[in-house]
Parts: sequence; C-alpha cells; structure tokens
Amino acid sequence: MQSASMQGQSPAFAATPVLAPVLANDVVQRALRTRRIRPGPVTTPLPRTGFHRVGGGAMPGPCRNCAGMRGACRFVLPFQPVVFISRFFLSGPVMTKPAISAAPETIDIGQGLQVSLFAAESAARVPPESLGAGGPEGGEKDRPVAILAWHGGGGVDGAPDMLAPFCRQLSAGGADVIAAGYRTLNRDGATLEQMRADAAHALSWARNWAGGQQPEARLFLLGASFGGLLALDAALEDDTGIAGLILLNPVTDTGPGGFANRVVDPAVHAALSPRALLADGKTGDESGHPLLSRLRCFIAHGGQDEVVPIAAAREFAALWPAGRCVIKEYPNAGHGFFNRPPHDENVARLVLAFIREEASAVTTPAAEKSPKKPRKPSSLLPAGATLVFGIGAQKAGTSWLFEQLRASPDCHTVPTKELHYFDALHIKGEQSHINDRLAHLRRVVDTLTPGADPANRGRLRTIQVLAERLSIHATTPGDHRAYINHLLTGYAGQKIICDFTPSYSVLPPEVFAEMAEIGPARFIFILRDPVDRIWSQIRMSISAAQPKLADAAFETACAARAAEMHAGRDLARIPRANYAGTLEALDQSVPSGSVHTVFYEDLFTQASMDEVCAFLDIAPLPVEADKRVGLGRVSSLPPETEALLFAGLRPQYEAAFERFGAAVPSAWHSRYAALCGETVPVVAPPTAPDLPRRAASRLVDLLKGRGK
Repeated sequence: MQSASMQGQSPAFAATPVLAPVLANDVVQRALRTRRIRPGPVTTPLPRTGFHRVGGGAMPGPCRNCAGMRGACRFVLPFQPVVFISRFFLSGPVMTKPAISAAPETIDIGQGLQVSLFAAESAARVPPESLGAGGPEGGEKDRPVAILAWHGGGGVDGAPDMLAPFCRQLSAGGADVIAAGYRTLNRDGATLEQMRADAAHALSWARNWAGGQQPEARLFLLGASFGGLLALDAALEDDTGIAGLILLNPVTDTGPGGFANRVVDPAVHAALSPRALLADGKTGDESGHPLLSRLRCFIAHGGQDEVVPIAAAREFAALWPAGRCVIKEYPNAGHGFFNRPPHDENVARLVLAFIREEASAVTTPAAEKSPKKPRKPSSLLPAGATLVFGIGAQKAGTSWLFEQLRASPDCHTVPTKELHYFDALHIKGEQSHINDRLAHLRRVVDTLTPGADPANRGRLRTIQVLAERLSIHATTPGDHRAYINHLLTGYAGQKIICDFTPSYSVLPPEVFAEMAEIGPARFIFILRDPVDRIWSQIRMSISAAQPKLADAAFETACAARAAEMHAGRDLARIPRANYAGTLEALDQSVPSGSVHTVFYEDLFTQASMDEVCAFLDIAPLPVEADKRVGLGRVSSLPPETEALLFAGLRPQYEAAFERFGAAVPSAWHSRYAALCGETVPVVAPPTAPDLPRRAASRLVDLLKGRGK
C-alpha cells in the first residue's frame, strides 16, 4: 500500500525508479519525520515536482518529508540513495511518533497580516472528555481547543515559520494552532507599538475564528521569547475569551534591568512591563491583579538561557497565586530549546497536558515551587552528623578555614580538600576536574615497572588514592552513596563532615537543594573584596600557565589578562565572581539558617572563628591567623587595572552593601568611594542570619540596575 505521505505526488516523481521505492517506504517516512535521516552527497538528480522547495521557494509547494525540520528544507537537493539507506540503518531504530501534519494553511487576516493555521490531526484531536471539569450537561467539556502563538526574534526579525516544528507537534497532539505574523524592525521598520497592535489584531481575529469553529471555544495564548511579551501584553489589554497562557523562555520584563534591544528601550517601555503591571496589582488585595486569578499560566524555560535568564521566569512565576502557574525548568537547555530535539516532544506533551487541565501531571505550581524538594525521611549521614559545604569564594580563604576545622576534634575531613563532586556532576565546564584526575592516574600507571622495584610501593599508593577519589563519580545520577562513603573514610563519630570545594559557588539552586537533601547540611560562603579576589585569581592563573616569568613580565601579563576579561564579558556575572547570584541561589533552595556568610577581611580573627564554631555547634577553636594556606605569587595592582576591574565589578559591591549594610568591611567602602566618587550610606546589618526571599529579589534587582 502506498504511504499516506506519498499520495498525490506527481507522475514525474513516481516515474523515478530508484527514489520512489525508497521514499514510499513507511519506515523511511517515519525516519524522515523523526529527523533521523539526512541527505547524502549530490549525485542523482531529483525531478522538479513541487514536492520540495529550496530556501526562498525555488521549487513550489511544501515539503512533506521535511515536516518538523526547522528552517529551509534539508531534503531538497539531489542525493545518493545508497548513502541515504546506509545512514538510515546506521542511525539505529526509529522512534515512532504521531504523524506530523502537512504544510499549514496561510490565512490573510487583514491589515496586511497573515497567520499560519496548523489544523489538529483529526485522529489525535483533543477529546472533549479530557478537557476541563465541565458540568454534567457539557459546558467546558464540549469546547474545542485553539492556540494562538507568537514567534520570537526580539521584534528585530522573525516569522511564524520559526515556530513551525513546535506547532506541528501540538497539532499532531490534537490542538488547532495559529501562528501569528507581526511586523518587525528589520523587515518593516516597525516599532513596539505597531507590534502590539498587530498582536491585538491577531487576537481579535483568533477569537472570531475559534468562535466560528464552535461557540465558546477555548483559546490559549502561546508566546515564545519576544512573543511571550506580545502574548502577555495582549492578555493584559483584554483577556476576554482567553483560557490560559503558555510561555516559552518568555520576555516578561521591559523595565530597567529587564529585556532590552533595538526595539525595547527600558527607559521608554518600562510602563508596558508585564512583570511590573502584575506586581503592581498585588497591593491590598491578596488575589492581586485580576489576570493572576482568572488565567492559568504554563512556563517552560532553559537553565542555560543567555537571552532571557531563567531568574526572570522564576520571578515572574512567583507573582501568581498558588496553583495558577506551573513552571518546568530544563537545567541544561538554552534559548529556543523547545523547538528542537531533545526537548521539543517533551515540552509539547506538557503543554497539551496543561491544556487538558492536568496541571498536577505537569509540575508543581510555581507559587508553591522552590528548587528545594521535600526532605527524604532517611539520611545518608551517620546519626548526629552534619555535612558542611565550604562553597567559596575562590581565592577567599577557604583553604585556611578548612585547615582550621581539620584541627578540631569535632570535625572530620578527608585528605583532599576539594572533592569536586557536585560541580563535576552538574556543570559541564567543571568536568575537567575528573579528566585531570584520570590523566594523573594514567601518568602514574605508566611509571610502574615490572619486577622488584621498591618505588612501585609509593606509585601504587598514589594509584589507590586517585582511584578512591574517582570512585565518587562511578555511580548513577541521584545516587550519592559512593560520595558519602568516600567522605566517611576514617570517620570516627565527629559531629561535622567537611567538603570544601569553592567551585560549588557556581551551582544552581536545584543542586544546592539536592546537597541539602543528603542529610543535615550547612553552607559556609566567604566573600572577599571583589577586585582583590579577581586579581588574586588572575595572578594564580598566570603563575600556573607561565611559572618562570620575571616580575615585570608577570605584572604585565596579569594586567593584560584583566583587560581581556573586562573587554570580553560582564565581570559582575562571571560565575565565581557573582556573589549575588550565589546568595540568591542559596536563598531559593536551602532551609533558613543553614548558611553562614563571612568576609575574608574579617576571617582571620578570633571573633570570626568563634562565629563559625557557633554556627557549626562545635567547641571554639583558637585562631591561627599567621598560618596562611595557598598564598600565591604577589604582584602589585596597577591603578589603571584596579579602576578597570572595579568598573566591571561595581554591581557586586552595591549588592553587598544592600544586603549586609554596616557588616561590609571598611576596605570595601573605601575602595568604592575612592573609585566612583560616591559614598554608600552605612545602615545597620540585618539581625537575622538570612534575608527573606523578597530581600533576595531586591538584591537581584539592584544587580540588574533596577535599584539605581
């Protein structure tokens, strides 16, 4: 029987003896839909039939084989069938998925605008009985579903076909999807006001269209990236007939510190910020802005999104009442992740589940959600023991504090200070620590000699130590028993078990929550003057790379590295320099009172050590201030380099002043006043060990510039 996707092709194509059987094969068709096949070298001509199109449309008609692929057709030019088949079978078994619909219907909606309609697959159309909680006589349960979607592109560029792969996923799942076009800056010279008008017009048309399909049809708004801003704006202007919001890595804030580009100017468009508008509605009335209690909202966001940081989505989700907003986070995903493998099918499935009002099957409501999970009833730690994490900052005295605690009879440590367990497990860039240890192990193994050799005894001991360190990674995700077993080597009943790994400071909230679930946990975070800390980091890096440089050359190399760092990135957001980001992640994820912050400038005093011991509930330790550990090569900080580093790190100073007040060491204030010509009002430090969540949000606002 002829494949459904091959029906209706032209006689010219059917007459091609080599290609027709290949493309007609049902297995090959499924492979095409699941993007498991790619074209091979150009050798065999493909007839011009209207079955394919090239880029801007050199060949007419849609490409059914390429349904689900992003951008221009990738299966359009001549190819070699033999290579085609070999690639198919080498790619492994094909995952079966719902049939993807053919090309959408283009509809003119007036005012020079068009929409693309991706009609629901009839066999998969959302069944009435799965919708809502309608009454016994129908109501909600009899209403069909339509989704009006706006693409991204920042308003600068973009078109509805950007969303085509995802729209096809949704239509294959049973929803009618309308991808709306709107004017953009590059193509039409449009302003944000014109784009808002286009979105409002598309919404008006979609209401009429959905009502024409069946009265009281359920209409959801979907916005991706900049399209999220348009969806929210349209709903805020008039939410009549809207059943819910679906936001995918959305722009939710156009105020200071929010999204900004050539279209969005925070100085001009702050009043349009959905975040601000919804937040302003939460005054006096517990239900807040009417939209918050009338509509439900689903958000999907990638943890590695550099266009719209995930923190913005979390802040926006927190505005909604309990149960009104659900959020799904993809920790390792970037911007636009929903539109391509490996996440596209998962996000589409969750969106369809949300539409079916099965929010409990999607995720925890955002207003109730925190990265911290319910504590497991059993602990991996011995009874009465507490796990203490020294999480940094780098070059801020963690080695000295670790050695001080090692001397306490109440503290248990392993020979290796920095285990690099959680960072290597969750942060791709930190996996180099595992590679370094593997390389070290290989080098030592290569030194073993056959026969009797006393030196082999020491080499074998080194191999054993390295193997034990690597054993903590020989496990499955979520199983921390190997890590704990290594930490407990030589354990003799001490109250405190230590893991001091400064690079833990770059971990996201959900990992801090995971660390706190192992058992009773405490976190110690040392803050050092941001300029001094990064200058020490630079000196360490240059010294390691070029240990034999003369003093003058060393200072020149350090200054050059500082200038390079300042020019190439936002210094205040370098992970190990972002104190505010670490503190916010801790505020979001671990129990109140389990974090102790200390300033490096005060660390080497008896008073500071007494505070640490009290925090850990151990006997006081005499401070050994002169016993410094890990001191690097010294080099003076040139004034011009100091000014350069301070300019990039100034937000970190201001965030610390805002959070800690007069507790910030005087050296921080002196540098700030000397380099920016301003003084910071000294206020009393907070009395509680940890600030509430709203103070953490204020801290982030200040870092982003909202507080200036």
